[in-house]
Amino acid sequence: MKKFLSLTLAVLLLLCCFTGCGNTKDDTVMTVNGQKIGWDEYTFWIGYASMYLSYQYSMYGSEVEWLLEGADGTTNAQWCVEYATETVTQKGVIEAKCAEMGISLSEEEMEEVQKSIDDYKVQCCGEDATDEQFESYLKTNQYSNLAVIRSTQITSVLSNKLFEALYGTDGSNYTDEELLTMAAEKGYTKANHILYLFTDEEGEVRSDAQVAAGKAKLEGFMAELNAIEDSEARYERFLELKEENCEDGGTEAYQFGQGVMVEEFYDASIALEPYELTITETDYGYHLMIGLPLELEYEVSTGNGYTALKEVILGEIFGNDLQAWTEEATVEYAKGFEDFDFSTMFTEGGYSYESWAERSAKK
Repeated sequence: MKKFLSLTLAVLLLLCCFTGCGNTKDDTVMTVNGQKIGWDEYTFWIGYASMYLSYQYSMYGSEVEWLLEGADGTTNAQWCVEYATETVTQKGVIEAKCAEMGISLSEEEMEEVQKSIDDYKVQCCGEDATDEQFESYLKTNQYSNLAVIRSTQITSVLSNKLFEALYGTDGSNYTDEELLTMAAEKGYTKANHILYLFTDEEGEVRSDAQVAAGKAKLEGFMAELNAIEDSEARYERFLELKEENCEDGGTEAYQFGQGVMVEEFYDASIALEPYELTITETDYGYHLMIGLPLELEYEVSTGNGYTALKEVILGEIFGNDLQAWTEEATVEYAKGFEDFDFSTMFTEGGYSYESWAERSAKK
């Protein structure tokens, strides 16, 4: 249950614009390629991981056992710390790369950052909320503070500007042909199907004779379609047959990568040329499948939703580059944190968050 989360920081910053990182003058835990990572930002990401893990467990009606070791000898608490370490390392890498390339925020962009923070304060605490009330809300609900919010917003904008500097606006440094080739090499495929189910409308298993008749019907459709030489005409007729005969509804095609559909469906799809036909069997039934050309603007089923193929491929390019930079990064822990075990901030009851200000007040 521990290995749910594998998002890169680049994606996380785009999806979680109002949660994140920040550090003050004296709270440095580590440096990444010279970029300081503070206590508050580091402990935020530990908290974020703990909240995400708690949510995932709750979906299965269970609670996290924070100190219980898994098969790999790692506790859930240690996993949260590892996740935070990887995330802040990626954050530091982005900032260092931007500094290296001379990428920074304009005055107008800084004003937009502040406006986003102000809008979020109103959303969370109301029109008349003070900064003190907002700080209290952030600490209680997000293991965060204003400095953390501001830093994340800045890094989010930097991440987008870095992307554009490396790959062009909307990935314009790549041609459509190059992106489609990459998508094919990464195992993306597109197909449509007409399904004959092994069960009837009441969920009862169909007889062998019924199944044989259903397969023969699909074979008849395939013979009819193969006799149509024009690809567009063939697909147009396929859609007509699907509307009349498919038992899973809809006419939309599927564009997907490995691991999203059942293996038999994926293997059959990836083997098809555009507008080529085949019949394949899965646990659901028989599928009359037609291969289709990949389309960059057509959405891909990722298992967690739908995103245009172009965005997916560009995201993977950026993610791969970010991972390579992260693996090459120089990470140095500040004095006093070389051997500090952040997993001790967990008890059986969960994460015991402590801000840098609170920690400093105890000294």
